[in-house]
Amino acid sequence: MKNFQLLLPTVGKSWIYVLIFFLGNIMMAGVVMILSALFPGVSILTSNSLLYFLSFVPLFLCLYFESKMVAKGNNTPSVAYNKGFSSGQISTPVFMLLSILAMISLALLIEPLSALMPMPESMKMLFESLLQREELLDTILSVSIMAPILEELFCRGIVLRGISYHRGPVRGILWSALIFAVLHLNPYQGIPAFIIGCFFGWLYYRTSALWITILLHAVNNSISVIFTVLYPDLPVDASFKELIPANLYPFVLILCGAIFVIILLLFNKKLPKQQLLENEK
Repeated sequence: MKNFQLLLPTVGKSWIYVLIFFLGNIMMAGVVMILSALFPGVSILTSNSLLYFLSFVPLFLCLYFESKMVAKGNNTPSVAYNKGFSSGQISTPVFMLLSILAMISLALLIEPLSALMPMPESMKMLFESLLQREELLDTILSVSIMAPILEELFCRGIVLRGISYHRGPVRGILWSALIFAVLHLNPYQGIPAFIIGCFFGWLYYRTSALWITILLHAVNNSISVIFTVLYPDLPVDASFKELIPANLYPFVLILCGAIFVIILLLFNKKLPKQQLLENEK
């Protein structure tokens, strides 16, 4: 993991990584299909968490070997890393609680964007299979644990840092959020993912805390799982709007917007004005 800090991809290299991810995803899916045909009685081959983990294996193997090559070569980037996580003038527990509140408020605030686009039928079928009660533990492992860790390591821990190094923090945050959105492969999830990704990226840049983006990602995904489990009769593409009286929904959105803006302004004032890394060349 330490060698991964030497990977500082450009925008172009980051998109090559995305291509490797999708090609690797197709390859691993093919391998699993062949194994499932050869060993039809092995239930683990149909595990969602296994399939999700395997989809990232080719990408992270590529990143690992590339980081080893950079570490052994003479082209090691000259970078000054900061001293690690800092929440500035805000205590860590308060920072965590406010971050979670801001993330939930933002998720509710942008929910109408998802409602403007129909959920693809293939995704409905996927979500319905993921949220079957007999598969719930497997779903929690893949959606609430693996996805936050693997996606944040790649999108924020590698892509954002690399592009910020070459192009500055604004481009780093925006490009990493766009790649985060593209990984979802559909506008229904992609547009909200881009907006949330910008918030995650900004927090990571200001605090150097990849763990906070992993935590927020996990909370966001877990809320979706809990919501569906508690209300099994609602369709998988239902939103929180279904649970709120129509006359109150606009006020809920206004309240969420106010909460998010207030927390963002507080963070901007109280969090350290530090950078993830600096180019020493």
